[in-house]
Amino acid sequence: CADSRDGPDKDYFFNIDQRTDTVFGTVPFYAPRTPGNVVFRLYYEDEPHVTLACGPCIEVVPSDYDYDSVLRFILSNFKSKKTNGMSSINALATLFEMFKPQRSNSNFNDAGRMAWGCVCETRKVVEQAAQKFVNQKEEIEERLEAMKIKEELPDLKTLNVSGGDNETKEEEDEKDNTAAKYDAVMKDKFTNERKWREMQHAYSSILQAVVSNKYIHLLMKRDLLSTIRLEYELWCPLCDAFA
Repeated sequence: CADSRDGPDKDYFFNIDQRTDTVFGTVPFYAPRTPGNVVFRLYYEDEPHVTLACGPCIEVVPSDYDYDSVLRFILSNFKSKKTNGMSSINALATLFEMFKPQRSNSNFNDAGRMAWGCVCETRKVVEQAAQKFVNQKEEIEERLEAMKIKEELPDLKTLNVSGGDNETKEEEDEKDNTAAKYDAVMKDKFTNERKWREMQHAYSSILQAVVSNKYIHLLMKRDLLSTIRLEYELWCPLCDAFA
């Protein structure tokens, strides 16, 4: 299954070689607009998790004339706010890593402005993720505190006369229910922390790509690069967090 130039619903016929038990055919496609590595995968549309076959890795490298359009495309994805921005952040980091002009007289003024715009949009995404992390963290702490208070309160059922096996079964069900709620809260806590770490790590990959690329001064101004270097110094790779 693949999105071709004629649309995702277009069918393409394939042939089967009975001697070698192989399937072969042709599907035209558009190359990705962002740089990076691409692997084509064959799968059934109703079972996308099962890989039938995959092709060799294809590296998409922009030319000097492509940086402008690629950065404009990434910037438009940031501003569309259709996703959480993670894919755009990864695409931007990859572009900074691969930035290596082929011609010394190339002009990257427009591309440089859009590159800085992408960095600013990335900061907005990170700030929104940080606020969401704090809000969910406070909510989870409130849920844990409420469960703790409920656990410390005396059980009024123990003050009544025992009802035999029925009450014993109810108590066991109540304990199982409490344990399940606690596991759900801890799962939400772990997921919240993981997403925040992943966002910080993704942002640090952009900063690292800028700092480590010796050609980046052809794309971005010196004062902007100094700001990014100072920001990258706050990153701690051991704990995957900014100071």
